[in-house]
Amino acid sequence: MASTRYAAGPVDVGRLGRSVLQVVGGAVVVWIWTWMDGPGHPMPWPMMVAGVGMVCWFLVDAVRRRRELRALVVDDGGVRIGRVTVAWRDVGEVAVLRNGPQGTSGGQAPEVGVLLRADAGLPSGLTALVRDPDPDVIPAQLRLSTAGWRLDADRLAAAVRAHGGGVALVERWGSARRVLA
Repeated sequence: MASTRYAAGPVDVGRLGRSVLQVVGGAVVVWIWTWMDGPGHPMPWPMMVAGVGMVCWFLVDAVRRRRELRALVVDDGGVRIGRVTVAWRDVGEVAVLRNGPQGTSGGQAPEVGVLLRADAGLPSGLTALVRDPDPDVIPAQLRLSTAGWRLDADRLAAAVRAHGGGVALVERWGSARRVLA
C-alpha cells in the first residue's frame, strides 16, 4: 500500500547551507589533522576532538531537523505549513488559493492555506494569530506560496481524504471555490 502522507515544498536552503558548512568544517579539521600527522608532528588531539564533535553535531542536527526540510506536510498529525502545525480537529478546510482570472495558466504561483474552524485554538508553532473579521479569510501565517516547486493537487487531495476525517480540500479564485476532495 502506498503512503498517503503528502510532503512537498522547496528544501530550505538556510538549513541545508548550515549542514553543508558543518560538513566542510569537519573536513577541514580532518585535513589539517592528516597534514600535521606527518613525521615530527605531535597528534593534534584538540583538532581531532573538534572534528569528531562537528561531525557528530551534524548527524544529530540532521536527524533532529529531517522533518523540517519540506514546507508542506499533510499526515495523521494534521497540516504543517513551515514550522506551524494545525491539528485536524482545528482545520476547517485546506485550500489551494489561486490569483488571477479563473482558468488561466499564467500569473502568480498558487498558495496553499489552512482555514481554521471558529472554535480552533492557536496552532502549534505560533505565538499569536491575526484573524480577519471575515471567517473565510485564511490568515497570512497559515499560507504558503508554491513558487519554486510543483504542487501535486491530486496527491494533496488523496492525503487530505485519507487523514483529514472529512476536511475538504478546495480550490479558490477570489470568492469562487471548487471542492477538490
